[in-house]
Amino acid sequence: MAKVIPIDGKDKIRLPGPSDRITIVGHTGSGKSQAALWHLSNANFDTRPWVIVDPKGEEKINSIEGLEHIDVGVIPKHAGLYAVHPTQYDEAELDDYLYQVLQHGNIGCYFDEAYLCGFGPGYTTFLIQGRSQRCPAISLNQRPVMVSRFAFSEAQFFQCFALTDDRDFKTLRGFAKIPSYEENPLPEFYSYYYDVRWKRCYRMSPVPQIDIILESIAEKLDAREPRRKYI
Repeated sequence: MAKVIPIDGKDKIRLPGPSDRITIVGHTGSGKSQAALWHLSNANFDTRPWVIVDPKGEEKINSIEGLEHIDVGVIPKHAGLYAVHPTQYDEAELDDYLYQVLQHGNIGCYFDEAYLCGFGPGYTTFLIQGRSQRCPAISLNQRPVMVSRFAFSEAQFFQCFALTDDRDFKTLRGFAKIPSYEENPLPEFYSYYYDVRWKRCYRMSPVPQIDIILESIAEKLDAREPRRKYI
Protein backbone atom coordinates (compact mmCIF):
# COMPACT_ATOMS: atom_id res chain seq x y z
CA MET A 1 0.00 0.00 0.00
CA ALA A 2 0.97 3.65 -0.07
CA LYS A 3 3.51 4.81 2.48
CA VAL A 4 2.01 6.79 5.36
CA ILE A 5 3.94 9.49 7.20
CA PRO A 6 2.24 10.37 10.53
CA ILE A 7 1.69 14.04 11.26
CA ASP A 8 0.62 13.54 14.86
CA GLY A 9 3.34 11.10 15.91
CA LYS A 10 1.20 8.00 15.37
CA ASP A 11 2.16 5.51 12.69
CA LYS A 12 -0.88 3.23 12.64
CA ILE A 13 -3.55 3.75 10.00
CA ARG A 14 -7.04 2.33 9.61
CA LEU A 15 -8.69 1.74 6.25
CA PRO A 16 -12.48 1.95 5.75
CA GLY A 17 -14.39 -1.05 7.06
CA PRO A 18 -17.38 -2.88 5.52
CA SER A 19 -19.91 -0.25 6.69
CA ASP A 20 -17.78 2.91 6.49
CA ARG A 21 -17.91 5.93 4.20
CA ILE A 22 -14.81 7.59 2.76
CA THR A 23 -14.83 10.89 0.88
CA ILE A 24 -11.96 11.61 -1.51
CA VAL A 25 -11.40 15.15 -2.78
CA GLY A 26 -9.02 16.80 -5.21
CA HIS A 27 -8.87 18.71 -8.46
CA THR A 28 -8.62 17.04 -11.87
CA GLY A 29 -5.33 15.20 -12.24
CA SER A 30 -4.51 15.25 -8.52
CA GLY A 31 -4.67 11.47 -8.14
CA LYS A 32 -8.04 11.08 -6.46
CA SER A 33 -9.55 8.71 -9.07
CA GLN A 34 -6.65 6.29 -8.77
CA ALA A 35 -6.77 6.49 -4.98
CA ALA A 36 -10.51 5.77 -5.03
CA LEU A 37 -9.96 2.67 -7.16
CA TRP A 38 -7.25 1.58 -4.74
CA HIS A 39 -9.76 1.82 -1.89
CA LEU A 40 -12.25 -0.08 -4.03
CA SER A 41 -9.64 -2.81 -4.57
CA ASN A 42 -9.58 -3.24 -0.77
CA ALA A 43 -13.39 -3.46 -0.51
CA ASN A 44 -15.27 -6.73 -0.09
CA PHE A 45 -16.87 -7.00 -3.54
CA ASP A 46 -15.79 -10.65 -3.53
CA THR A 47 -18.49 -11.39 -0.95
CA ARG A 48 -21.20 -8.84 -1.82
CA PRO A 49 -22.15 -6.47 -4.65
CA TRP A 50 -20.64 -3.03 -5.13
CA VAL A 51 -22.30 -0.63 -7.55
CA ILE A 52 -20.23 2.07 -9.26
CA VAL A 53 -22.26 5.17 -10.13
CA ASP A 54 -20.32 6.52 -13.10
CA PRO A 55 -22.05 9.42 -14.88
CA LYS A 56 -19.12 10.38 -17.10
CA GLY A 57 -17.78 7.04 -18.30
CA GLU A 58 -14.46 7.17 -16.45
CA GLU A 59 -11.75 5.39 -18.46
CA LYS A 60 -10.10 3.77 -15.46
CA ILE A 61 -13.44 2.35 -14.32
CA ASN A 62 -14.20 0.95 -17.76
CA SER A 63 -10.78 -0.74 -17.67
CA ILE A 64 -11.83 -3.02 -14.81
CA GLU A 65 -11.80 -6.58 -16.11
CA GLY A 66 -14.95 -8.36 -14.97
CA LEU A 67 -16.99 -5.21 -14.38
CA GLU A 68 -20.66 -5.71 -15.27
CA HIS A 69 -22.63 -2.78 -16.72
CA ILE A 70 -26.26 -2.69 -15.63
CA ASP A 71 -29.21 -0.33 -16.02
CA VAL A 72 -30.19 2.09 -13.27
CA GLY A 73 -32.86 0.27 -11.29
CA VAL A 74 -31.28 -3.19 -11.43
CA ILE A 75 -30.35 -4.55 -7.99
CA PRO A 76 -27.43 -7.00 -8.39
CA LYS A 77 -27.95 -10.39 -6.80
CA HIS A 78 -24.39 -11.68 -6.74
CA ALA A 79 -21.06 -10.55 -5.34
CA GLY A 80 -19.01 -8.48 -7.76
CA LEU A 81 -18.60 -5.06 -9.32
CA TYR A 82 -21.40 -3.42 -11.29
CA ALA A 83 -21.58 -0.03 -13.01
CA VAL A 84 -24.54 2.21 -13.78
CA HIS A 85 -24.18 5.27 -15.99
CA PRO A 86 -26.90 7.83 -15.18
CA THR A 87 -27.16 11.06 -17.17
CA GLN A 88 -28.23 14.50 -15.95
CA TYR A 89 -31.78 13.55 -16.95
CA ASP A 90 -31.85 10.48 -14.67
CA GLU A 91 -31.76 12.24 -11.29
CA ALA A 92 -35.20 11.07 -10.15
CA GLU A 93 -34.52 7.54 -11.38
CA LEU A 94 -31.16 7.49 -9.59
CA ASP A 95 -32.80 8.72 -6.38
CA ASP A 96 -35.30 5.88 -6.51
CA TYR A 97 -32.51 3.43 -7.23
CA LEU A 98 -30.45 4.49 -4.22
CA TYR A 99 -33.54 4.17 -2.01
CA GLN A 100 -33.97 0.61 -3.33
CA VAL A 101 -30.32 -0.22 -2.66
CA LEU A 102 -30.70 1.05 0.91
CA GLN A 103 -33.90 -0.91 1.44
CA HIS A 104 -32.20 -4.04 0.19
CA GLY A 105 -29.05 -3.42 2.24
CA ASN A 106 -25.57 -4.97 2.18
CA ILE A 107 -24.54 -3.31 -1.09
CA GLY A 108 -21.64 -0.89 -1.40
CA CYS A 109 -21.68 2.17 -3.66
CA TYR A 110 -18.85 4.03 -5.36
CA PHE A 111 -19.79 7.53 -6.54
CA ASP A 112 -17.50 8.89 -9.23
CA GLU A 113 -17.54 12.71 -9.17
CA ALA A 114 -20.44 13.02 -6.75
CA TYR A 115 -21.18 16.60 -7.78
CA LEU A 116 -22.41 15.19 -11.10
CA CYS A 117 -24.71 12.58 -9.57
CA GLY A 118 -25.30 13.56 -5.97
CA PHE A 119 -27.72 16.50 -5.90
CA GLY A 120 -30.84 14.41 -5.32
CA PRO A 121 -32.18 13.34 -1.92
CA GLY A 122 -31.41 9.70 -2.68
CA TYR A 123 -27.66 10.34 -2.43
CA THR A 124 -28.05 12.22 0.87
CA THR A 125 -30.30 9.51 2.32
CA PHE A 126 -27.82 6.85 1.25
CA LEU A 127 -25.04 8.63 3.12
CA ILE A 128 -27.13 9.15 6.27
CA GLN A 129 -28.62 5.66 6.51
CA GLY A 130 -25.95 3.62 4.76
CA ARG A 131 -24.03 2.56 7.85
CA SER A 132 -27.07 1.02 9.57
CA GLN A 133 -28.01 -0.78 6.34
CA ARG A 134 -24.47 -2.10 5.82
CA CYS A 135 -24.09 0.02 2.69
CA PRO A 136 -20.58 1.53 2.62
CA ALA A 137 -19.66 4.32 0.22
CA ILE A 138 -16.66 5.69 -1.62
CA SER A 139 -17.41 9.24 -2.81
CA LEU A 140 -15.19 11.28 -5.12
CA ASN A 141 -15.62 15.03 -4.97
CA GLN A 142 -13.85 17.48 -7.23
CA ARG A 143 -15.81 20.46 -5.89
CA PRO A 144 -16.69 20.01 -2.20
CA VAL A 145 -18.60 23.30 -2.15
CA MET A 146 -21.05 21.89 -4.72
CA VAL A 147 -21.80 18.59 -2.97
CA SER A 148 -24.21 17.70 -0.16
CA ARG A 149 -22.59 18.43 3.20
CA PHE A 150 -23.60 14.92 4.26
CA ALA A 151 -20.82 13.65 1.99
CA PHE A 152 -18.53 15.09 4.67
CA SER A 153 -20.52 14.94 7.92
CA GLU A 154 -21.25 11.21 7.47
CA ALA A 155 -17.75 10.18 6.39
CA GLN A 156 -15.52 8.18 8.71
CA PHE A 157 -12.45 8.83 6.56
CA PHE A 158 -11.17 11.49 4.16
CA GLN A 159 -8.40 11.39 1.60
CA CYS A 160 -7.53 14.90 0.51
CA PHE A 161 -5.54 15.80 -2.58
CA ALA A 162 -4.72 19.31 -3.74
CA LEU A 163 -7.62 21.72 -4.31
CA THR A 164 -7.48 24.89 -6.39
CA ASP A 165 -10.45 26.79 -4.95
CA ASP A 166 -10.29 28.26 -1.45
CA ARG A 167 -14.05 27.73 -1.02
CA ASP A 168 -13.58 23.99 -1.51
CA PHE A 169 -10.76 23.90 1.03
CA LYS A 170 -12.83 25.81 3.59
CA THR A 171 -15.71 23.36 3.13
CA LEU A 172 -13.36 20.43 3.64
CA ARG A 173 -11.67 21.97 6.67
CA GLY A 174 -15.03 22.15 8.41
CA PHE A 175 -14.95 18.36 8.73
CA ALA A 176 -11.35 17.16 8.28
CA LYS A 177 -8.59 18.83 10.26
CA ILE A 178 -5.90 18.77 7.62
CA PRO A 179 -2.97 21.18 7.19
CA SER A 180 -3.18 24.13 4.85
CA TYR A 181 -1.98 23.23 1.36
CA GLU A 182 -0.26 26.61 1.06
CA GLU A 183 1.69 26.23 4.29
CA ASN A 184 2.24 22.48 3.87
CA PRO A 185 2.31 21.82 0.11
CA LEU A 186 2.01 18.23 -1.09
CA PRO A 187 4.28 16.62 -3.69
CA GLU A 188 2.50 15.41 -6.83
CA PHE A 189 -0.05 12.64 -6.14
CA TYR A 190 0.49 12.82 -2.38
CA SER A 191 -2.51 13.33 -0.12
CA TYR A 192 -3.62 13.90 3.46
CA TYR A 193 -5.52 11.00 5.00
CA TYR A 194 -7.80 11.84 7.91
CA ASP A 195 -9.38 9.38 10.34
CA VAL A 196 -12.44 11.04 11.89
CA ARG A 197 -12.82 8.70 14.86
CA TRP A 198 -9.17 8.82 15.87
CA LYS A 199 -8.87 12.49 14.84
CA ARG A 200 -5.55 11.70 13.22
CA CYS A 201 -4.09 13.08 10.01
CA TYR A 202 -1.39 11.40 7.94
CA ARG A 203 0.53 12.37 4.84
CA MET A 204 0.16 9.56 2.32
CA SER A 205 2.47 8.85 -0.59
CA PRO A 206 0.98 7.92 -4.00
CA VAL A 207 -1.09 4.74 -4.16
CA PRO A 208 0.11 1.89 -6.42
CA GLN A 209 0.13 2.28 -10.19
CA ILE A 210 -3.21 1.80 -11.95
CA ASP A 211 -2.19 -1.46 -13.62
CA ILE A 212 -1.38 -2.96 -10.22
CA ILE A 213 -4.72 -1.78 -8.83
CA LEU A 214 -6.67 -3.18 -11.78
CA GLU A 215 -4.82 -6.49 -11.50
CA SER A 216 -5.68 -6.69 -7.81
CA ILE A 217 -9.36 -6.03 -8.56
CA ALA A 218 -9.40 -8.66 -11.33
CA GLU A 219 -7.79 -11.26 -9.06
CA LYS A 220 -10.36 -10.64 -6.33
CA LEU A 221 -13.21 -10.95 -8.85
CA ASP A 222 -11.74 -14.20 -10.15
CA ALA A 223 -11.55 -15.55 -6.60
CA ARG A 224 -15.31 -15.42 -6.17
CA GLU A 225 -17.25 -18.64 -6.15
CA PRO A 226 -19.04 -18.99 -9.53
CA ARG A 227 -22.09 -16.69 -9.44
CA ARG A 228 -22.05 -16.82 -5.67
CA LYS A 229 -25.20 -15.26 -4.29
CA TYR A 230 -24.49 -13.00 -1.36
CA ILE A 231 -26.43 -12.94 1.89
